[in-house]
Amino acid sequence: MTEHDLRLDMCFPYTRKEMVYLRRRHLSAAYDKLEAEFGRILQEHSLPLPIVSSESSIVATSSFSVSVIQKLQAVIKRLSANNWLESCVSTYIDVHSSQFKMQETDCCIDKWSKDLTYYMNNLLEIEYELCDEVFKNNGSNVSVDCFVRIATESGFLDFIQFGNTVAESQKDAVKLFKLLKIFHTLNELRLDFNRLFGGKSCNGIQTPSKNLVKKVVHAACKIL
Repeated sequence: MTEHDLRLDMCFPYTRKEMVYLRRRHLSAAYDKLEAEFGRILQEHSLPLPIVSSESSIVATSSFSVSVIQKLQAVIKRLSANNWLESCVSTYIDVHSSQFKMQETDCCIDKWSKDLTYYMNNLLEIEYELCDEVFKNNGSNVSVDCFVRIATESGFLDFIQFGNTVAESQKDAVKLFKLLKIFHTLNELRLDFNRLFGGKSCNGIQTPSKNLVKKVVHAACKIL
């Protein structure tokens, strides 16, 4: 090794491959910090929403100011430019799906109807708008997918399962009343449901909901 080569090795102690690895490692650490900051902003400015219950006197409202939305969008823009958009979406879902959980649905059909109506018209309506505001610069598919995943993780399908249980139960004196109540509630919410869950990524909610309507109608016809 010549003296010139030795001086070069002293100036550049890493190989090209090692330099690429270190650069990627430093970038990953920087993106991790940005993702953590995104989660911190969400946690700091997201007001806990009430447990889903029609008996609650609390009216849930959007908890994000314009300045907070802009901060979130700035982080999303930086991360999505480096293929880290899914990390932002996952963090948002983790924070917001934990903000509200539905109460366990009991055997009272009237309470099920009121709770589902409250859930759709209050909490999901607000969450739909928030997802659209935060991720609007990333396309409607991103915001809708985020919203659907939050609705799923927060317990929407439990409402559907309750309806299935009623439809599949043995005949009794009040089963027809319960079936008619379920059908009436779903029909009343039909327009809101189609607006909130009308996207292609909503199949996981659309299909079981449509199947529930079919089951309810079939079960009611068998009684009549």
